[in-house]
Amino acid sequence: MITTEPVGDWTWEVPLSGSPSAPELAMETSAAIWDVLNKHELAISKGKAEISVAAINDPHSIRLQEKFTDANSETLRSRSPVAGSQPHARIGIEHIFTIRIQCPGVWLESGKRHRAEKLFSIQVEIWKSALLVVTLETYSDAWLTFDTRDRAQSKISEENAHRLSSALAEISIRLNTEVEPGDPNYFATPAVDGFDDQGTEGASYVDPWGTFENSARSRKLRAYIPAGPPTYEEVTDLPVRYYTVALNGQKVGFIWASVGEFSAGYTPRTAAGEDAFIAGKEFIMLFREAHSKNLAPLDALEWLAQRAAQIGVGKVEETCPLEASSLEELEELSGTY
Repeated sequence: MITTEPVGDWTWEVPLSGSPSAPELAMETSAAIWDVLNKHELAISKGKAEISVAAINDPHSIRLQEKFTDANSETLRSRSPVAGSQPHARIGIEHIFTIRIQCPGVWLESGKRHRAEKLFSIQVEIWKSALLVVTLETYSDAWLTFDTRDRAQSKISEENAHRLSSALAEISIRLNTEVEPGDPNYFATPAVDGFDDQGTEGASYVDPWGTFENSARSRKLRAYIPAGPPTYEEVTDLPVRYYTVALNGQKVGFIWASVGEFSAGYTPRTAAGEDAFIAGKEFIMLFREAHSKNLAPLDALEWLAQRAAQIGVGKVEETCPLEASSLEELEELSGTY
């Protein structure tokens, strides 16, 4: 399953000598990490990146911020001269230079390839021109022997775990330093070669997806939505009918309505990355409009399916709604494929 918060992370720290060019070193390092991930299809195509420069004594004081959507090893390296131009030239011992990259990648299940728009993230920081810090985070449970709902998945782990293990070892060789696994979290415990075997160590929490991930996704979605009037209930224990919605050719989520209760809403497809949450704002606002028209939830669902296409906020993929036995079943679907 694909999560909105990291399943695990790993860090490498490299002391620097002399007075390296922080931007160029950070860009070259991030390109090298991308190359390693790309070799194992953990970073493919092009990612989204953000560069920032902040004062050490005030991280919230951003002196420079730049975003771009074509990040891969080639474009990262080609931006090095740009990063060394005038706005960056005054970066020194009082600054931290950071580049963070969202990496689309592939995870495997029964030989089938599944793409996630945020499988990993790479963060490269240069502190005071004296320390290089690389952090790698993953947002998939494909490397675990038990998924984030506590179900055994030894075959999926066998298909994927060795790819992560090889990448971690190769990054350590590239950086010429040992990897430091991140702290245990409610999903899993990172290790130098990937993750501890939950079958041996045991899970820290029961069903962390249901306990933590759904609320994390809800908070993330709400961050895009302005305050407004009352609307449909967001939860139900009854079956739901739903449509898959796509934007710019990518499935971004599902609009749904309960069968028998006053509940309806939008569930983001986390494998679509940030676009799933950005698109969610439009559908939630349409549900508010339907609610103001006093439409019953199932009528609102049909109205949304037509209205979304009319105003260009998304395309409904089915001609008739599908049905899930529960909202929980739909949420699990949205976090997997």
